[in-house]
Amino acid sequence: MLLKISTPVPSSKPSLSKKLKSNILHIRGSSQTPTFRKKFSPHLNKSFNCYEEPSVLPSYNRQSPSILRDTLSSKKTKNRLRVTTRFSTNSLFSQAKTEMNSKNYRKALDLLNKIIQEENSIDILYCRGVCMMHLKLYNEAISDLKQVLEQNPLYDEQLYIALYMCYVYINDYGVALKVLTNALKSFPKSSKCYFLRGQLLNRLKMYEKALRDLLKVEDSEANFHIAESLKGMNQYEKALKYYSLSCQIPTTKSLGIIGKIKILYKMKKIPECIKEIQNSILLNENNYYILYYSAKIQLLQGDLIHSGLILEQVIHKTNDQMISQKALCKLAMIKIKEKDFYGALHTFQRIMGKLQSKKKQSLFRYTEAVVSLMKRKFSEGIILLSVLIEERVLVEYMNNCFVYRAYGYYATAEYKKCIEDYEIIKGIGELDKASEFNYTISKAILMARDNPKDAWNMFKSVKGVFVKNPMPEICLVCMLISETTENRKILKKASRILDLGIKRRLDSEMLFIKSILLYIQDEYEKSSLAIKDCIDKAEENVANHYAVRGFCNIVAKNYAESIQDFTIALQLNENLISVYPYRGVSAYLTDDYNLALDDFLFYCHDNTQISSILSAKLLLFAACYSDALQVLEKTDLNDEVLVLSSYCYMMLGDYTLAISNLSKVKIIDVSNDILYIQNIVNKKINYHGIGYIHNRKYSLWIKGICHLYDLEYTSSIETFQDILEIMHASESEIFSDNIVIEEENCEILYNIALCNTMNLNETNKEHALLILKELADVVNIEHRGQLFLICAIIELNFKNKESAENMLEESAKCSPEICRQYLDGENVNILPLHTGNEFSEKFPLLIWPWNNKIRFRPAVTMPKFLPPLELSDTYEILKGFFSFDTINPRPEAPWLNRNKGSIQFTDSILDFDVEESRKVSRKLQVVTVKQCHSQEIRKKNSSFVKIKEPQDGVQVAGLLNKIKKICA
Repeated sequence: MLLKISTPVPSSKPSLSKKLKSNILHIRGSSQTPTFRKKFSPHLNKSFNCYEEPSVLPSYNRQSPSILRDTLSSKKTKNRLRVTTRFSTNSLFSQAKTEMNSKNYRKALDLLNKIIQEENSIDILYCRGVCMMHLKLYNEAISDLKQVLEQNPLYDEQLYIALYMCYVYINDYGVALKVLTNALKSFPKSSKCYFLRGQLLNRLKMYEKALRDLLKVEDSEANFHIAESLKGMNQYEKALKYYSLSCQIPTTKSLGIIGKIKILYKMKKIPECIKEIQNSILLNENNYYILYYSAKIQLLQGDLIHSGLILEQVIHKTNDQMISQKALCKLAMIKIKEKDFYGALHTFQRIMGKLQSKKKQSLFRYTEAVVSLMKRKFSEGIILLSVLIEERVLVEYMNNCFVYRAYGYYATAEYKKCIEDYEIIKGIGELDKASEFNYTISKAILMARDNPKDAWNMFKSVKGVFVKNPMPEICLVCMLISETTENRKILKKASRILDLGIKRRLDSEMLFIKSILLYIQDEYEKSSLAIKDCIDKAEENVANHYAVRGFCNIVAKNYAESIQDFTIALQLNENLISVYPYRGVSAYLTDDYNLALDDFLFYCHDNTQISSILSAKLLLFAACYSDALQVLEKTDLNDEVLVLSSYCYMMLGDYTLAISNLSKVKIIDVSNDILYIQNIVNKKINYHGIGYIHNRKYSLWIKGICHLYDLEYTSSIETFQDILEIMHASESEIFSDNIVIEEENCEILYNIALCNTMNLNETNKEHALLILKELADVVNIEHRGQLFLICAIIELNFKNKESAENMLEESAKCSPEICRQYLDGENVNILPLHTGNEFSEKFPLLIWPWNNKIRFRPAVTMPKFLPPLELSDTYEILKGFFSFDTINPRPEAPWLNRNKGSIQFTDSILDFDVEESRKVSRKLQVVTVKQCHSQEIRKKNSSFVKIKEPQDGVQVAGLLNKIKKICA
């Protein structure tokens, strides 16, 4: 327990004798006393001038004109140099002392090292220790000085002081304190040692012990340090009196004034503090410190601008790192109060050295956290704020920490955590306007699914609160779209709300939402324009933007462009799996079969039942039956998988396996399909009704063929017309111009024309010619020639020789061999389209009733799979792009200064469109896709590809002569 000390009221102390003053507190020159600026604050530096080095060695008279005078002759006093018999040693030692007095400690050290090899006296060790201390070789100095101390503890009090200073320099304050304590045991009346120990105890915040030591120092310079002790003991009134006394002493006046200002500020005596500052600011050499407190007072009075200007003066005037750091920290705090966090961070970064105060370190991290949020580094900002909240060092900033962290949670769509932080603040007080807006939106989003009515009202309540923030409108539109994609009335309402939001702020996301709304309402051209503007306005490339444009291009049948858009979308987001089927079909329709196959196979990489079956159906559409089988083999077995596998085997010609798999089907009725496959095996054609694989379209096709072979031409035509109606009614709004549909449409028309050709009359003749001529325009040259040959035969049958001649000439140019057979009277099998392929050869030829050498075969087809992708499926995909999970949160920043809803950065209001000012160059790897006209199908080896093949001119010329003879 510390002893109680009755602190006397300062009064004029008895003056010390001149002898005591000169011996104890004589002010040393810089050559003898090292600076302690780095170790202690400025008001402590002058306290170390009590270390004396009179003519290097203890007890030498500094007034002696000669260093050696009296030294060699005096032998009575202890601690005198021993008189050596060797002149060289004495000479070197004298030179060393001369160098020490001239501050040439390095030369002195070299000389002493030479001497010590021959004579190791304590005087030489002491001098070498002093040299090393001045050369900052503190550990080596300690070694020498300790040797002197061990040999003679009463050598001199200066020895203890030198040793103490070395320990202070290496920050070993505990040992330094012990050294002074030992010094006082050896020299109990040493005022110097009490003075130094009092200072050190103040430094170690042991104020009561410091006060006891300092009161034993009979020198007026101790008044300042007594005041410091009293201040540390919170005895401010007494401290103020001692500071006033220290102001009367020239050597401590400057420090006394500063101490007085500080204590007045501490005591909240602001008028007196201001008066003291005004009286002393021009007179004090350390006026930067007074300026610093002037700035603190201005800050206390709320004058942030004036305070900041004064602090900048302090920073520029002082070389004192400590006061500079304090001023910079205060300046940073001012900028934080002004919500200028970038300025605050820059100010902190100007600080040299490490921040010592934990509060200042926390304030720096707080600034970093807010700047991270401003830079949209939300995770980084949230982590920093969470640490600050856990530490609870910045008590006065704690509310802001919760508010700003809530902002970060909102910006990252962590609405639940956001609400928790805001409610902590709401339990204490009110939220600012921006935070209240964020809080309301967060609550409404979380309750939108379970309590849509209340959520709707909450969104409406914050509409227009921030004129530039369309977040409420976006959320309202999201609620409406999530409710339905079919109710046109609701979709129109969503469009009206969105238009109001667009008036607030037209940016990339608003255009993105608009394009989705237009697409769902079947306004594809407008949707395409909106998404194009969206991509142009976007600050960065977004996968969903390109995916939406890809779907718009599919509807517009711009398949090459859709491939490019989907590819970019997948480059930006490889998890956008839903676009693979659409890119694959687009690739197939532009003859990029490798890409199509890759996409169809990749879609089933997760091996889920739904994706595997869809992948298999897409492969069946592309006629990749073996690949489809491999996918189905890895899929859980059910009726649908068995039916699809059977279809694959049927198309591969393995009818036994096809029938075997169909026999295993339990729920789906496939009995008629089994009969149809058995007909193929037996080369029969019978109608058995509607099956699962042979659906209504394909079963009617077989029925129409049966009527045709039974010569029931009218019934056959009616059946084929029913098929056309089915095809037109079931035509998809996407991928409707694929090769399967085009071929089947032409084959049905050909069968109708064939029925009319087999049952010729004037009416049927016109119908047949009309269909055949239209078909001739879309098939390749070989098939074109055969169709014109049929037209010519019909015209000749009706004696229309001129028209027949033209038809035969066209036939000769396109299919000279078939035309030659007819002209030479040979048997002619006219087999256009797919009527001559391997499967069709299973069915018999029809002999034309008017010429038994002319034979036809109806177009018979196997069931085909179309892309199992509907327009409504794309609605669901786009709906997934715009939901509460994908909405880009638009938080209102609580740190912004606002003036009538506008953000104010300067004294004058500047209103500008941020989107218009963004000019970010975005480079993407553009995929090269070969050009393709979407309406012109170019499938290799198809009857629908027009290929200009050169013909034998001599052969054609010969045929033309024969034609003229027949038609003459």
